[in-house]
Amino acid sequence: MGQHSGLIKTIGINALLTVAVFTAALGFGYLTPVQVMELKMRDWLFELRGEQELDHSDIVIVEMSQSADEEIPYKYPWPTSIYAKMIENLNRAGVKAIGIDVIYDQRDVYDLANDTLFAEALEKYGNVVLAGSISSRIQHGRDGTAREQRTLVGPNDVLRERSPNPVGLVNMTTDPDEFIRNYLLYASLIDQNYYSLALEMARLYFDVSEEEIVRATDHLQFGPLRIPVRYNTIPINYYGGGRSISYLSLEEIIDDQEFDTLTEMEAFEMNLFDDPEYGILHQGILEGKIVLVGATMPELQDLHPVPVKNEVGGALMPGVEIHAHALQMLLDQNFLWVVPDAPQAALLLLISLFIVVMTRRLPAWGSGLVMLLTLAGWLSLSVWLFIAHQFILYYLGPVFAIAGGYGGITAWQYVQEEREKRRIKQMFSSYVSPELVDRMVESEEEFRLGGREAEITAFFSDVANFSTLSEQLSASSLIRLMNEYLDRMTEIVMEEEGTLDKYIGDALMAFYGAPVEVDEHALKACRTAIRQQEALQELRKRWQESDGDLPDDVLNLRIRIGINTGRMVVGNMGSSRRFNYTILGDQVNIAARCEAACKKYGIYIMVTEATRDRVLESPGHGMVFRYLDRIRVKGRVEPLRVYELAGFRSLMAEQALREVDLFEKGAQHFYNREWNKAKQQFLLAAETEEAVSGRFSATTSPSRLYIRRCDHLMANPPGEEWDGVFDQTSDL
Repeated sequence: MGQHSGLIKTIGINALLTVAVFTAALGFGYLTPVQVMELKMRDWLFELRGEQELDHSDIVIVEMSQSADEEIPYKYPWPTSIYAKMIENLNRAGVKAIGIDVIYDQRDVYDLANDTLFAEALEKYGNVVLAGSISSRIQHGRDGTAREQRTLVGPNDVLRERSPNPVGLVNMTTDPDEFIRNYLLYASLIDQNYYSLALEMARLYFDVSEEEIVRATDHLQFGPLRIPVRYNTIPINYYGGGRSISYLSLEEIIDDQEFDTLTEMEAFEMNLFDDPEYGILHQGILEGKIVLVGATMPELQDLHPVPVKNEVGGALMPGVEIHAHALQMLLDQNFLWVVPDAPQAALLLLISLFIVVMTRRLPAWGSGLVMLLTLAGWLSLSVWLFIAHQFILYYLGPVFAIAGGYGGITAWQYVQEEREKRRIKQMFSSYVSPELVDRMVESEEEFRLGGREAEITAFFSDVANFSTLSEQLSASSLIRLMNEYLDRMTEIVMEEEGTLDKYIGDALMAFYGAPVEVDEHALKACRTAIRQQEALQELRKRWQESDGDLPDDVLNLRIRIGINTGRMVVGNMGSSRRFNYTILGDQVNIAARCEAACKKYGIYIMVTEATRDRVLESPGHGMVFRYLDRIRVKGRVEPLRVYELAGFRSLMAEQALREVDLFEKGAQHFYNREWNKAKQQFLLAAETEEAVSGRFSATTSPSRLYIRRCDHLMANPPGEEWDGVFDQTSDL
């Protein structure tokens, strides 16, 4: 009976430990850092496998390259007649289909007739797929609710009406580490299906009709192809790194007898396309090919990190080549297959049970050896399945079950043995305090120098006109007032899960997102700014009621706040004797510059575009941002977009919301060089600014600043290179 109950107890403990290990391993696999590590493991498998054969490929990429930009006698964006010429010459060379990874949503900036030429070429040849993308943004209703609004951004009406083929989606799907490993195959918008550029090209290649496309849970039946699908995407089976697919530059295609490049204008005739001796047309290298056209110029920002690299292209790949690898994979039916979740979970459960039983039955060295052999076996299985059969098997969940289960159970057994040791340790507590012992144990970890990089929101606030204020108060009154002010401001920072960095006189510096990761840290920083402005109003009222003899500058005390979100270095920094937990980096300086820049616009909260975008990603944030400017702050070359945080929408009057709307309409006219229209809008906005809040003067407000700019630009029209950016050192 005793043996029977002991067996039942052992089975019960093993079952509970197995469930615990399985659940922990399953949850471990959903952690973002673990998912990133899992993806890096897959990248290693690509590297281990090496490049795949591409000699059979019928895909050629025509790149909008730097050399093309240097040879085409127009400034980018080029006239769309260039693309008409390209389509004509590619068809002269016998290509089968053409896909263009460019979204022509705007009309031609040189001559609208160029769009007509482009459209006629699309209609004439009928083998061109133009690009489109589905964009989404958060739209906020008057009741403060937020909803996602999705729209299709595609070719302009002239091109869309004449193009016989649907647009191909060029949206990229990124993993948590920003790498592109999966390819979006299709998406739905307003009950209409849209397919990726690669799929649309495959439709032309295989002549697949709409009726031959059937969507199922785990696959897409695409004419003759059965494509494995997970959440509308498929893992990209890259054939190699950047430039592993054949490239031609755009100027080589359009440089025929009718077109003169800059070199031909300045030096000698070449005609790279149709020269009878060396021209592309007469080499026959494009006969029957599928051509994808896209940008490789770095300034067009279409270079993406991918999990494969080589000596030629590195780890960055143009978007057009990503589409090319996806298309080649479809043409070859060379898919990667992800092992379904159910079989993987069953394997994980079996591994958890095996580790629990072995760890509890064997001595430490024996169970450790079993753990290592099991790890090696799982790694070998993962590698073999990928290289031999192109199956993707999740690796780190079972690794955690193996190593974590072994470590956890071993630690649990160790804890039982340590109980007696703790009893002895307690004896020494009579001589040395437990607190001191704990500090001695933890000091190596807690008080060392070092830092890490993370996305953080930096926060700077400063009292306006503090020098004038300090001259009007005695030292004791100034200290009392500032202590009360800083105490309340710091309290709000703590309540919003911020970290107080330091006080610099009357200035306060804080940050959000470290040392503990904080969800929606940009939102909480902005909420802090609004709450501090509200708290300051309460302080001013209290000071006026308690001490009516205070100077007007105290009773009208205002603070300016600057906020920025970005990658920053955070950690313990200083000397080996004294250091602080703080943040460093260029992004920190931007927050400080924003705080200082508030004065120029007469506002009190300025945030960068990065902060605003993070806040807009937070459902139900309820905040209103007013676009301010494109500025170039001291110490930086690249301009920034900055915004005023106007407040919570639910607490703002209709006039205040109208003020924001009027100003931003004026800004649209301003950047369209419609100075007079912009000025009229800013005049209306200025009247509303002064009427609504009373905090803007007749000369210092965002609208008044732009009115002066409009007057200046009307009197001194800028050149073509004008981009609307104003240095912070400028008076405008």
